[in-house]
Amino acid sequence: LVGQISTVVLVAVGLFWIPLIKHVSDALYVYLQNVQAYIAPPVSAVFLVGICWRRANAQGAITSLFVGFALGMGKLVLQIYQDCLTGVWYECATINFLHFALLLFGVCTMVLVIVSLLSPPTAHDRLVGLTFATTPRRESPTDSRAPHCRTTGLLTLGVLALTAAAWIYFS
Repeated sequence: LVGQISTVVLVAVGLFWIPLIKHVSDALYVYLQNVQAYIAPPVSAVFLVGICWRRANAQGAITSLFVGFALGMGKLVLQIYQDCLTGVWYECATINFLHFALLLFGVCTMVLVIVSLLSPPTAHDRLVGLTFATTPRRESPTDSRAPHCRTTGLLTLGVLALTAAAWIYFS
């Protein structure tokens, strides 16, 4: 029942949202990229910080997601009404969506870190297997993960190099 109600609500919101699409961009692809740039940074910040830093906690994650959602939707509303704006609001509305995504990621990461440090840490037994630092490791000299980790690292560097090359080429 909850899934059916959620589906109806999301369809209604989607139908309500259709007339607003033309105010964000003339091209559907650019619109989708804009919206993605306002939604993904908070989720990415919570995920990456969460798996890399064992001190991150639920309070920090929820606060970061709420702040990111508010800022992202605020930017989207400003972008829709940018023709009516002046001054600092117009400047905020006209920031490139990719630059805003980077700023939003930074803000969400800072919020997550600050709130996590100001709130009690999560018990260690609840973190086992959730972060890199709490993943059980085999200590034997015949650890079979070493070649896999090396290959994964090299592939990651390759993807980063290709991304940087494409960015430089198309800049």
